[in-house]
Amino acid sequence: MNQTKHLVNDSNYLSSSPDWANTTMSNINDNPFASYHNNGHSDWTPGNDEEREDSVSSMSSLSDSMVREDYTLDFFRPLQQGDAEARASALSGILGLLHDSLKSEKKDLVRTHLKTIVRYSFEVPFDDLSSAFGKLMRRIEETGISLPKAKAIPSTFIPKNYFVPVNTDSPLRQIFMDLFLQTGRVSHLNRVLLLHQSYFEKYYAGYAFIMRDIGPLPLYWRNYIAILAASRHDCKWLVNMQETEFILNGGDPNWLQGIDHIPKKLHNLLEIIQILSHQPWLITKDHIAPIVKGEDSWSIGELVHAMIIICTIKSLTGIIFGCGVTPETDFSGFSDDPVPEEEDYHKESNSPSKFKDDTNKIMELLKKWEINDAEENQQHFVEAGKSDMSVPHTVEHSSDVSRYIGNLKMKHVDFDVKARNYSIFRVQDYCWKEHGFELVRRFLPDAAILLEEEFDHIFNMTYNMFNQNSDIDTLPLRKAIWQYVQRLKGMFHDDYNYQEVNVFLNIVSKNYVKKISCQPEILTKSDFVNLGYELKPDEKVHVAMLAIESAKQSELLYGLHAVFRHMYKS
Repeated sequence: MNQTKHLVNDSNYLSSSPDWANTTMSNINDNPFASYHNNGHSDWTPGNDEEREDSVSSMSSLSDSMVREDYTLDFFRPLQQGDAEARASALSGILGLLHDSLKSEKKDLVRTHLKTIVRYSFEVPFDDLSSAFGKLMRRIEETGISLPKAKAIPSTFIPKNYFVPVNTDSPLRQIFMDLFLQTGRVSHLNRVLLLHQSYFEKYYAGYAFIMRDIGPLPLYWRNYIAILAASRHDCKWLVNMQETEFILNGGDPNWLQGIDHIPKKLHNLLEIIQILSHQPWLITKDHIAPIVKGEDSWSIGELVHAMIIICTIKSLTGIIFGCGVTPETDFSGFSDDPVPEEEDYHKESNSPSKFKDDTNKIMELLKKWEINDAEENQQHFVEAGKSDMSVPHTVEHSSDVSRYIGNLKMKHVDFDVKARNYSIFRVQDYCWKEHGFELVRRFLPDAAILLEEEFDHIFNMTYNMFNQNSDIDTLPLRKAIWQYVQRLKGMFHDDYNYQEVNVFLNIVSKNYVKKISCQPEILTKSDFVNLGYELKPDEKVHVAMLAIESAKQSELLYGLHAVFRHMYKS
């Protein structure tokens, strides 16, 4: 892939929104990095310090933190402009207001935006902005205001030397700029995903389409569905981000009080969300029928769109928990976890000599492995699912997200091949490429293509490296990860030799893959560091990406199969 191309000029994923999408979606051009919130830049007028500070003090107690975050983003939004002169003009107006606030007695405006000011001083890809806000920070310090601690490192699991700064001179700088112009930040999630740039491009194209482009669901409904899905795994990072976008897209702040305040139609989706999130093999056509009939019914297109969002958000919780993604400085409600140095990363590794032996063993196997016939495959399928993480962990939802859970308390339990109320899902009868893809394409043609490209890319992505060794064909290992995840979800591929799962994955690596694809909220840094083999952190991120995409495909396929059976009464 050409590493120097600009994503902002390379895509045709976004177009203007129809009436039924969302009227707040404005000025989207033909790419996923176009700012969909730049409406009003040219009309923005600074006003005066008293007016701004009055607006801060008059915020209602209802969802106060969310209103405040929305206000902060709206205040800085004029800076999301690629044109240097327009950005300079907006910067001058904003700095004028903040300097005036510094001269006031309460300095409310500065205090309201303090965390974002800190982030702008070191984590934006435009030098004019970082320089100006760096100087403002020094002025603020001189007044005696205590500055919040900066959170500049994207991950608590991955050493900081793996990440280039956002003002880098590398080709990533343009991607950072594009992301900032669209969202007003270069999120730590995206910086972790950019450790594998080619995958990031496929993922982000799909994400931008399902969350921001033309489609059956209004934008703020998509954000709320994402909030509900992220809450199932106690992912405050995603909940925080989606709550903010929900408000920006015109959502009703009352909904953020929890599921007791949402429309009945949205409430009808809650059972689908919890099943797809925890035990997707339980979903049947009987779950589909009630919500696509009646006064508050979902269309099939809306339901398919919602399922894609649910499975996508679930996959992102895996990356966030599985790779230790940190919140940005101006995210609220997060602890200040220490950022690991390179030596700290290795200190947490247990039994390095054992991992070295396993690593050498797998490397030799990869060099000479030949595909064998799948004999007695049903029994090997059963054996492949075994790990030492058989007892589900009980994780209570934090008070921050419990309002989005209510009494829907379903959790992960292992798929039981002997269960009587469900059966093994045989992929030869209903698979993604021949069936799931076609169903999605019927309602969201571009989404089907983007998902297909995303799945294919991560499955085939390789650098022909294993640890420090080059010219290694890692296909058997990648297939073992992919098939192990789908085995955990109860999906059987009759053309895969399940013996290979236990050949290429030891019990430690299986536990990491199982957690990230089934219960990401219980993952720890030790799980990442002690993944089972001596791999570099970016290689471990590659493992995480394979696992979450395989889980995403599995969960989506269960949902689509249930829709298919409802549609054709099979």
